[in-house]
Amino acid sequence: MELLALDPKDTRVALVKVASPAALVVAKLIKLAERMSGPKPDRVLAKDASDVLRMLRYNDAAVIGSTLGRFATQGVGSGTIETAVGFLRSRLALRRSPMIELAVEYHRQFETGPHITASFSTLAERLLDGYGRGI
Repeated sequence: MELLALDPKDTRVALVKVASPAALVVAKLIKLAERMSGPKPDRVLAKDASDVLRMLRYNDAAVIGSTLGRFATQGVGSGTIETAVGFLRSRLALRRSPMIELAVEYHRQFETGPHITASFSTLAERLLDGYGRGI
C-alpha cells in the first residue's frame, strides 16, 4: 500500500506491507481462542471481539471467508486458518456465545444487545459460508 504524507506539499511516498482483512480476522480469532481457553480469563478483552465484528461489518464477510478457504486449500497457513474458523464455528454453535457477549459489552452504549448479536451472528455465518465455498 502507498502511504502518502498528510501535507499536500510533501511528495514523499512510502510503500508498506499491510495485513489483509482476512489476516486480521484470523489473528483476532486466534487471540480470542487462546485467551478464552487460557488460565487467565482477565486477559480476554471485549475490544478483541469488537474488532472481529468491525472487520466483518466494514469488509465483505463472505469474501474474507472465501479468501481464507482458498488459502487453506493452498496450504498457506492452513492450520492456523482452520483453528480460527473452527473457533468461530464452535462459538456460534453455543446458545450464548461468550465472544458475542463480549462484543455486546463493548458496543452496548451505541447499539442494543439484540442488534449486535444478530449482526455478529449473520456476518460470522457469511464468513463461514464463504469459507466453505473457498475450500
